[in-house]
Amino acid sequence: MSNGLKMTYNVDMVFCIDATGSMQPVISTVKQNALSFYHDVVKVMEKKQKTINSMRVRVIVFRDYIADEQPMMTTRFFELPAQAAQFESCVNLSLIHI
Repeated sequence: MSNGLKMTYNVDMVFCIDATGSMQPVISTVKQNALSFYHDVVKVMEKKQKTINSMRVRVIVFRDYIADEQPMMTTRFFELPAQAAQFESCVNLSLIHI
């Protein structure tokens, strides 16, 4: 069925992350998964002869609306892999208060 065409994909992804106190035991795993997501998706797609042409990622972090001063944080889209350092900094700083 392959006719030599290589499929490319443009992907927009939003990470909606629970940063309430109950996430304390697993938040480092959540961070690691968010930060490795781009490379994981690219690897899986390459195995299927598909290419991620561009990926944009946005982060939404929510906390306890009653207890926290800033219960909701939303970022702009990060273009990956070009803005990977900015994305990593955002994820690490956004989830540091847990």
